[in-house]
This record gives sequence, C-alpha cells and structure tokens, in this order.
Amino acid sequence: MLLNQTEDFSKNTSNIAYPYEKHHAEFFYEIANNNDNNSYIFAIREKETRLMIGAIGIHNVDAHNKGEIGYWIGCDYWNKDYAKEALARVISFAFNDLKLNKLYASHFSHNLASGKVMESCGMQFEGVLKQEVLKQGIYLDLYRYGILNSHKI
Repeated sequence: MLLNQTEDFSKNTSNIAYPYEKHHAEFFYEIANNNDNNSYIFAIREKETRLMIGAIGIHNVDAHNKGEIGYWIGCDYWNKDYAKEALARVISFAFNDLKLNKLYASHFSHNLASGKVMESCGMQFEGVLKQEVLKQGIYLDLYRYGILNSHKI
C-alpha cells in the first residue's frame, strides 16, 4: 500500500508506523470499511496508473456539523499537488454534500509543507496545540487550521 515508504514519511503522520507492516495495512482497511457514519475515507490515486498513492478522509463528524480532515501521500508523490487537489475536493464534498459548517486539520510543527497545502485550499491557521501527540516517545506540537463553510474559496 505505501510505495517507497521512509522513516521521514512516518515522522509526518500521526498514525502510520515505520516500518509499515501487513497488520498495519489490514487495520487501515478494517477502519476504512467499517464506516460508522462519522468518517469518510477516500483513496488518492495517481492519474495515469490509477495506483493508490495516498488517502484522505473526514473523521470525527459530530453533531455540531464539524469534521477533521486527515491525509497522507506516498513519498514519491510529494510536491506534485496531489494533496492539494485531494484536499480541495474533500472540502467541496464536506460543504456541498455533507453540509458541514466547519472543517479542521492539523500537522506536526516540523511538516510545514502540509500547512502550505491547507492554506492553498483556503484553510486558516487557528493555533498551536502544545505537546498534543506522543510519537516515538516524544511529545509533538500540532499546528491547527480550519475553514468555515461560509468562508470557502
């Protein structure tokens, strides 16, 4: 599932282990297939080959019409606008089809490229969540971005 995965790739994601083993992939597919109506998960595919190169989802959709976006792209496909295109489409789906009011997403403080993707899709920086995630024995800050349906591009 993950093409040419590296330790750097894993450092930029909150839930993807390194090394990524078969049981990790099985768990991901189990979650993706057991939708409880508060999550929507989509494959990101390479345009020519249709190979799955990443995933994007809306999670934790709640009674306040708010949802959290998470995404990842395989290392070989970084800096090719796949994340930007996928994020723009998911924002449109969330606001136009699901009628959500707010979306939010976060990235680790060392993954500034992800923040640029969020900003390019109209998301605004909302703040820093200090030591929000424990990863490999280290507490990491998250930079949080949000967008309101009324402020979409």
